[in-house]
Amino acid sequence: MSPFVSCSTPRRVWTAGLLCLVTALLAATPAAAQRVRGRLVDAGTGEPVPAAEMSLLSGESGTRVVKRALTTDSGRFVLTAPRPGRYRLKAERIGYRTVVSPPFDLV
Repeated sequence: MSPFVSCSTPRRVWTAGLLCLVTALLAATPAAAQRVRGRLVDAGTGEPVPAAEMSLLSGESGTRVVKRALTTDSGRFVLTAPRPGRYRLKAERIGYRTVVSPPFDLV
């Protein structure tokens, strides 16, 4: 059992599929200004997950936190990447299992 799962609520699981809602904006903006935007939803109900901590992770092992943001009431978040590179997203909230996305590149 994950330490981020509350024992007082039914167990809910985020799947990697909901992190597919994340869009990296790679258009004609400078690399230092690239943003990762997304909407975090409950995999079982499709309802938005407010007040979850979203972390942008970098480094060889994808464990160094470079940016953090809380999701809004509608589950939306925006994280600005400091530079090009390989990143992962991590979603954490009490009552849910912590999920880390597969790596993705911002060029």
